[in-house]
Amino acid sequence: MNDVFGKSNFHRRILIIFVLIFTNFPVFSQQEKKKNPFEFYLDADHKQWIKLSMYTQFWGRYIDLNPGSAIDDVEKKEIWDVSIRRFRLGAQFQATDKLFFVLNFGTNNINQNLRKDAHLNILDLNVTYELSDYFNVGAGKSNWDGLSRYNSSSTSSLIVSDAISVTVPVNGVLDDSDRELNVFFKGKIKKLDYRLVVSKGFYSDNEFNNEPNPIGNIANFTDTKSNFKFSGYFKYEFLAQESNKTATSAGTYFGAKNVMSLGAGFSHLTDGLWYYNSQNQITYADMQLFAIDFFLDHMVNKRKNAVFTTYLAFFNYDFGPNYIRNVAVNNPVNSSLDNVTFNGSGNAFPVIGTGNTLFTQFGYLIPNKNYPNEKQQFQPYINFQYSDFEYLTNKMIYFDFGLNWLLDKHNSKFTLNFQNRPIFVERNDQRVEDERKWSVLLQYQFKI
Repeated sequence: MNDVFGKSNFHRRILIIFVLIFTNFPVFSQQEKKKNPFEFYLDADHKQWIKLSMYTQFWGRYIDLNPGSAIDDVEKKEIWDVSIRRFRLGAQFQATDKLFFVLNFGTNNINQNLRKDAHLNILDLNVTYELSDYFNVGAGKSNWDGLSRYNSSSTSSLIVSDAISVTVPVNGVLDDSDRELNVFFKGKIKKLDYRLVVSKGFYSDNEFNNEPNPIGNIANFTDTKSNFKFSGYFKYEFLAQESNKTATSAGTYFGAKNVMSLGAGFSHLTDGLWYYNSQNQITYADMQLFAIDFFLDHMVNKRKNAVFTTYLAFFNYDFGPNYIRNVAVNNPVNSSLDNVTFNGSGNAFPVIGTGNTLFTQFGYLIPNKNYPNEKQQFQPYINFQYSDFEYLTNKMIYFDFGLNWLLDKHNSKFTLNFQNRPIFVERNDQRVEDERKWSVLLQYQFKI
């Protein structure tokens, strides 16, 4: 058990409590029939309740690896692997009509690189004081954040295989799985939904791939100032309103409601990065990020449950001069050779940097003539990212597409995803696209 959940008995005790509640839920729920069997009312008026949740995502992949990729210093051209992308175990507690608590445990990326290092960590631990619909205030460790809709995405309710990396620009640098220590303010004023967040990021130098010192005229995150990050997101909801009880935004409602929203947000960190200027002096740069996005999730055939979903976004990111970051999601390799490209090893490619990005996502829930008697449905989708990064000579273009086989909506589904990414090389002091690589992913998600 210690190998999986760490050395502390605390995690084991918490897990035992969850197991006892999950296996004995009829006692706690007063034998009442509810839509969610894991929601337990604590009073006769149903104003106090506890809701439990769990989901896990299993991955099987084929990856055409980046040049120079290696496992234990042995070069690999391609790889087949299996992994657990995410595991979550959580609870929400409405303690009074004003106090709301969130507790989530979880872990990411249990792959062949891990043996004894996978721990069940506390991802969320926060409380919200709900003064009114117009104004709530909360604090703790949470994924409340501003900037864009999917900076706080519900990773178990997406129409695609994984979270959109460009929407989480400080992931793996200042946060812990998109969570930070913060104070947040949120509310709804008629059709306007807003959130304002003051965050204190974790030290970036503790991240294994972050350079602790400036690198020429290339901005990089630094802990020397350790300032607060300020962010906000405002969206106008034209049709049905979405809940802002928790931080995350859904990828689709499968026709349960028609949603159309237009949002805009920002994220600012003073002196969050540094670099050497032309006089070889250390210079600090602010992180200034802006985004505008549009989301539509609309039923086009109610009787057959056909739903069209789209997400369109524009991102203007300024991290300082020439900032660029390669992202390798659930990277299966652990080393690189001398012939490694600008991308780095494994499945990495440049996703985030100073510059502008256009992102589009489309999905369509294919109608089922036997709905609702037959729950199974298919949902094809496509992602497309076009980025003009300051440090790259060529534009960065990435896309993936796939198909969801929904056995029971998000509760049980398979996803087949095909991804195409660029490989950049340094040539004559320029970063140019040299070739493109594919990967194929089969995911199964189970959720309760």
